[in-house]
Amino acid sequence: MPVRLLLLCALLLPGALALAQAPAQDFPLLRAWAGGAELDGEPSGPPPGSHEERLARGKELFGPTCVRCHGFDARGGGAAGYGMEPRPANLADQPVKFRSTPASAKPTELDLFRTITRGLHGTGMPAYADLPEADRWALAAYVRSLQPGSDAEPLAPTPPPDLDTAPRITRGGKLFAAEGCAACHTGAAAPDLAKRIPKRSRAPAELYATITLGLPGTAMAPRALPAGDLWDLVAYVRSILPAPGSQGIHTQEQEAMTQVIDSCANNL
Repeated sequence: MPVRLLLLCALLLPGALALAQAPAQDFPLLRAWAGGAELDGEPSGPPPGSHEERLARGKELFGPTCVRCHGFDARGGGAAGYGMEPRPANLADQPVKFRSTPASAKPTELDLFRTITRGLHGTGMPAYADLPEADRWALAAYVRSLQPGSDAEPLAPTPPPDLDTAPRITRGGKLFAAEGCAACHTGAAAPDLAKRIPKRSRAPAELYATITLGLPGTAMAPRALPAGDLWDLVAYVRSILPAPGSQGIHTQEQEAMTQVIDSCANNL
């Protein structure tokens, strides 16, 4: 098994242990994620309680849930992340990648809630969708408090009704080449979008945000394009992503993650 896959499992294990407070059937969404499923990251409603209450609960949860990978100081130096590629995120000093706000601002609680809920395929960040929704909101509030920057209005684009039509996809394909996207997204410099489950989401508004704002800490730079061009690119990317539910992770990676979760379930 490639070293990268073994290290991925080392990072998944703490997450699985944090969730495995009951028999295996009590965290089916983590199992589904380990098998390649793309989980829904949307909450059922607004954040519960006051911000202060969420912050206090999130600080309490961060230790048992996140410290092994992100470290006690949240800077990505946890023991389970040693040698991992990509490394666990530095949540205190560097902006998180998946967001609806500029890198100079804090992400929203909803940005973080989505990542915590559905995990990030291809990394050691597992899905915590089986945790109570209130706890996911609490973790989001606490992590946001650690993030650099100030408040900013998030992007909230509304997809056009003709988003996934052939003309938009065709125009998007031409832009994909013209903007240099194809030069990176070959599986070497950046993920091959036709072969891998998206780390973030295939949701139109989130793809729009990724293209517009870029991904901090990566070669994916912000793009100041007209809204129509951005939606054309979104349409094209959606057209080449693997179909939801299809096998989009390495077979060995899937097997290894499933074995880790099975081990947790069998020993608790």
